[in-house]
Amino acid sequence: MSRGESFLLLGGAGLTGKQIARRIAQYLSPRKIIIASLLESEVTPALVELKADFGDQNIEWVGIWGNVFIRTEYASTPRQQLLDDEAFRDALYTDLFGNIDTAYQHSSLVNIILKHKP
Repeated sequence: MSRGESFLLLGGAGLTGKQIARRIAQYLSPRKIIIASLLESEVTPALVELKADFGDQNIEWVGIWGNVFIRTEYASTPRQQLLDDEAFRDALYTDLFGNIDTAYQHSSLVNIILKHKP
């Protein structure tokens, strides 16, 4: 693996995710590490901790929170609200069973990958 790569860690704010981030930072000389997790309250302290551990290295630390497996515009919407609202349910259903190219364009995970190029 070449140095200077960008890494995306889904669930990166958890115990295992932070350990993987540490190993990447320590052994792979990354350009960027993206820590993704469901809640901002998980991502923010994880980034503080990791930046403190590796502040002397030239690593760009990026935090992303929300549900990366649904539309970008719904990523921070609470799950129960998505289930309770008919318009949200219809949009999610369309993403699952409708035109795949349209769903691809709306995908939170796809947009993260296109933006950060991990």
